[in-house]
Amino acid sequence: MKYVFNFSLFVLFLTLAAMPSRATEILKNEETVLNLGGRIQSYGVMEMVHDKSYDDPRILLFVRDTRLQLDGSHNNMNFELEVMLGGEADDLINRPSKGEAASRPITALLMDAWGEVRLSDNLSLRAGQFKVPYSRENLTDGADLQYTNRSINHRALNVGRDTGILLHGSMNKMSAALAVLTGGGINQRVRYIPVKMGFPMTVLRVGYNTLDENPQQVKDLYPGKEGLALYANALYVKNTHVGHGSVLSMRQHSSSFLLSAWNPYLVGHYSETLTQFGADFAMQKKINNKLFSVSAEFNYGTYDGDAGSTSISAATARIGVLLNDWLQLGARYSMFTPDKEIGFLENKGVKVIAPAVTCYFNKNLKLIMDLPVMFDAPLANEEGLGHYNLIYQPGQTYLPVERKTAITGRMILQFAF
Repeated sequence: MKYVFNFSLFVLFLTLAAMPSRATEILKNEETVLNLGGRIQSYGVMEMVHDKSYDDPRILLFVRDTRLQLDGSHNNMNFELEVMLGGEADDLINRPSKGEAASRPITALLMDAWGEVRLSDNLSLRAGQFKVPYSRENLTDGADLQYTNRSINHRALNVGRDTGILLHGSMNKMSAALAVLTGGGINQRVRYIPVKMGFPMTVLRVGYNTLDENPQQVKDLYPGKEGLALYANALYVKNTHVGHGSVLSMRQHSSSFLLSAWNPYLVGHYSETLTQFGADFAMQKKINNKLFSVSAEFNYGTYDGDAGSTSISAATARIGVLLNDWLQLGARYSMFTPDKEIGFLENKGVKVIAPAVTCYFNKNLKLIMDLPVMFDAPLANEEGLGHYNLIYQPGQTYLPVERKTAITGRMILQFAF
């Protein structure tokens, strides 16, 4: 009875926290198009982790994605600015677990800031800060997910955003993107300090596409559309020394498990390299007036250095069916497997099965509910305080670790404009 009452309060507060606000007007003339958009996500979690010290289940409520976006075009140039106004701490993989930096408030972050010139009808050159063109999950816009979070496939080998240049284009149903990036992630401070160059992060994505309207910003669902997208991805970077640190060891936002406290060999040596490759596909098809969507992705990453080498393989697959204009059902399987060098996992992977329901109230407001069941979840136990799920709190690896099943009910009420 107590859990039913708590859950009822949780749903009530979640609903109240996501009342929609008004969008601004769009500017349009012969030379310039200017759009102002964004999203607000109220995020509720009920997590069961076999905690013997604190409440189990634990009930949490956040305002998570709070984004403001300005984009448009001027003559033959496109541009975009996107700002995160708070929250989203679960993406800060390298955030320290101890010390002053661990308790520092998360303030606004510049997410996207790029300009793009159209070189021809089929080719564009982009410069600035943007999503790395590697993997479908990474390129899926957060407002267009059919689940409350990306899968553990993405968390394991996440490359997020970076700063650099991107050449991309499409022709005859083929699409390609080549990016040269710093490898240091986003929002790095301007500092004039000693540098010993390695090799910049270089990313290649090539594929066949009749589904995605914008291959650099894809969606989990395109209502009313049929099509196929099939891509191969590759990434390579050799570490660069910067002052007393290095590019790979200083990367903080949207980093992977290979570049976190999980990696015992991440020490900032010049000779370190990160290599990733993978493939992904998505397809939509109408069957009996129902729109079915399926997608899958596989990735493999390896980190090599003088101190040692380690690797992770990861995959995900999902299926969804849009029953009508307001209801979609789905299910997703995801997993990752580390090698034996990530010692506390003992060469044993993690698997997640997540059913999901999405309700569309109108074009601006939707409710997403999913129920991830995580098998062999690595739970760090702090004596007298409780359990941390290392998938979401990877910095707690200094604590004793148990492997158990963790069940999480998650809900997002999203207003987007």
